[in-house]
Amino acid sequence: MTKVRHLNPIALYLNQTDKTKTLNILKISTLCRSILSQDLLNPLVVKATRNGHVIVDGVKRFLALRMLSRQGTLPHTLKKVPCLLSGDDTSVDSARPSSLSDRELALNIGQDLGIGFNNDQVARKHACSLQVVVQVKSLENLHSKIMSAFRRGDLTLAQASAFSALPNTSSQWSLLLALGPFVSEDRIIAEIAKGKTVVELPDGDTLILPSRIRPIANERTLVA
Repeated sequence: MTKVRHLNPIALYLNQTDKTKTLNILKISTLCRSILSQDLLNPLVVKATRNGHVIVDGVKRFLALRMLSRQGTLPHTLKKVPCLLSGDDTSVDSARPSSLSDRELALNIGQDLGIGFNNDQVARKHACSLQVVVQVKSLENLHSKIMSAFRRGDLTLAQASAFSALPNTSSQWSLLLALGPFVSEDRIIAEIAKGKTVVELPDGDTLILPSRIRPIANERTLVA
């Protein structure tokens, strides 16, 4: 099993090559939003040196964490950064590569949940937060077409999980048709939370959706 070390960000640094790279600020900002909504999906890969730990993989993730810290919006759970130590035998795990997309990570988590792992075990194995595990579990309640869209990569984990808050699967699909695939998870939840959501469908029909959000379990109750 992958061993994740939680390191003080002060002890992490970039090598000279990474320092001189021109990095896309839009990509860093996108990563910041992803971290705020879903936590850090993949740990950094670092190598121990005399001066601390140099980042081998995850430069953009590290810069996003640093940006959030400077803005004062870094989640408390990331005050210490989850890292895999390069060269440590426990960091070489073909089942958990460091560059998994949220879709690939979700599918792997779903497989482990399906064979009986509990939430806490899955979170430790995949070095992710309980929130991510809960989002993956919520996909069991999705309309089949929305799940297919997620598997293709047309929707993010956050979007798919947001649609699952609507109990009626037919209404989930109708809401996706009405809002489109690029709608944010916050907008999805906002539409569902209205109580009665009236939407105009592409064919001109009007649909009133049953809009009751499932209660979200407290993370403390999710640790088995």
